[in-house]
Amino acid sequence: MRQCQGCGAVLQSGEAGRPGYLPQHILENRGKALCQRCYRIRHYGRDELGPVAEKKASEAVMQAAASAEAVIMVVDLMDFEASLSWDLIRSCRHTPLIAAVNKADLLPAKTRHREVMDWIRKRFSELGITALPALVSAYTGEGVDDLRYFLEALEHRRWLVAGASNSGKSTLINGLMQHQSSGDAATVSRFPGTTQDTVSWEDCRLGRFTDSPGLIPAGRLCDMLPQEHAVAFIPDQRLQGKVYPFAAGSSMAVKGCAFAESLAAGSDTVAVGFTASNAVWQRSSCDNRSYWLEPTPGSFPGFSDFRAVELDVGAGQEVLVHGLGWLAIRRHDCRIRLTVPSGVKYTLRQNLIGGRRHGAGR
Repeated sequence: MRQCQGCGAVLQSGEAGRPGYLPQHILENRGKALCQRCYRIRHYGRDELGPVAEKKASEAVMQAAASAEAVIMVVDLMDFEASLSWDLIRSCRHTPLIAAVNKADLLPAKTRHREVMDWIRKRFSELGITALPALVSAYTGEGVDDLRYFLEALEHRRWLVAGASNSGKSTLINGLMQHQSSGDAATVSRFPGTTQDTVSWEDCRLGRFTDSPGLIPAGRLCDMLPQEHAVAFIPDQRLQGKVYPFAAGSSMAVKGCAFAESLAAGSDTVAVGFTASNAVWQRSSCDNRSYWLEPTPGSFPGFSDFRAVELDVGAGQEVLVHGLGWLAIRRHDCRIRLTVPSGVKYTLRQNLIGGRRHGAGR
């Protein structure tokens, strides 16, 4: 079977509405080929077929993991806990696991990467994950050469690159493989689920690299939206924080997605809302909660069901809303009521940004 070199779909000319389609006269040409979907994604920024099915993606990754000598798990730094694939982690109990923590280029310019690496190692330890971490930016190439040199020094020659959808797997593979032409490269786009099946490349020094479909971890807000709206929530710009007073009675919100109320806090407590996408935390009013949980007309379909939880958040801690962004509490401990769509997960953790500077003064 011939595969699309961009997304891994099996090439076929029978059904235009299925992955891997190519007109017969193009399919008859030998050599590497891109399916019609990949061509349109690359040249027109349009995905007409949508992502690979969640079950099919998981089966493809687990099957490839069984024959890999080592696994590179790509983790989205901007959505860290939400982009961890626990099925993949558990399947690598007896396989070397390297965690390429991606999107370092989206960190604030003054953030020290050494401190971020310390945070990553500590977070892996807290979560019980045994992996060698590397901080990279697949987009800018930062850290990719260092990762390549590290891989060259290892004895493994069958690599699987896997992780959550839109974590940057295909972009990282293109950097590691040093593709010289777009025809050889994996298809990269902001659409979730671009890679349809496993697809491999050979490198004379690294061995065989296999790209894989993006896994869909449960509980990410962005995965609950139609594809054309989900792209607005995928991190692709430098991390920005909105700082607001957060004494008792204050509130912050991401319109249509999340609402956080301060129930108890010191008078000078502040909250910082972090996002690296088009979603933005804003200061809101507790009296207008229903307004803030409705989407802006014309933006994206609203969520019909929400749930609220009360959390004790210490100064120097933050609450990550999976697939959206996070809210950091500073200066004083705080009790908040967090409202998010039903099914969306959250994680309470130590600050990724500014944790040491803002952990005291409770």
